[in-house]
Amino acid sequence: MLWTALLFTVALAGTPPDAPTPVPASTRAPLATEGPSPARQCADAAEGKEIEVCLAVAAEHPEATASIAAALRAHVDRAEQNDRKLLSALLLLLAEDTGVQGAQRLGELGDPRAVGPLTHAGEYRELPVATAAATALGNYEAGLEPLSRWVADRHMPIAVRVAATEALGQIGDPGGADVLIATLRTRRVPIALGEAMTRTIQSRFPDRAGEI
Repeated sequence: MLWTALLFTVALAGTPPDAPTPVPASTRAPLATEGPSPARQCADAAEGKEIEVCLAVAAEHPEATASIAAALRAHVDRAEQNDRKLLSALLLLLAEDTGVQGAQRLGELGDPRAVGPLTHAGEYRELPVATAAATALGNYEAGLEPLSRWVADRHMPIAVRVAATEALGQIGDPGGADVLIATLRTRRVPIALGEAMTRTIQSRFPDRAGEI
């Protein structure tokens, strides 16, 4: 009896496992497909949303800036005259070698839609472009919010913070004076920044100079 049980156990151990049951092709999960390219997303942007969409795509895919700019150029060709100026300036801003010029052009246009691209450039572009963007924002009242944030942000480059300080003086809003004075009173304000703040308060907000 024991010998019979042992033979039965050995026989089971030598039995190959059952082969897996094949899954019918009709029930398999479809392969994931890639979405539209960054340039296509920019090209397909609805009228009036070109800047918002193309800028967001450019921020997410910096390696595709050239193709995004080409797609944006098609929007320029179809745009009305006022929009064409804005989109052309944005093209300059996106290009690596004309970013400073683009920021300056956006500041000169007086179009409040330029605030978004300039804010983005101040936060994500290389230092010369970011500094030019901060200066350009001084031409827009809506620039008060990003400029105030940059002035107080210790992680922002000093050059951008100095440009933002001077831009707040250009706007002339009392809220800008509040930010400058509050920041100046904090510890560890770099010398160059502190001097720019003091100079701006004295020249642009002389009635507040006694608070520093």
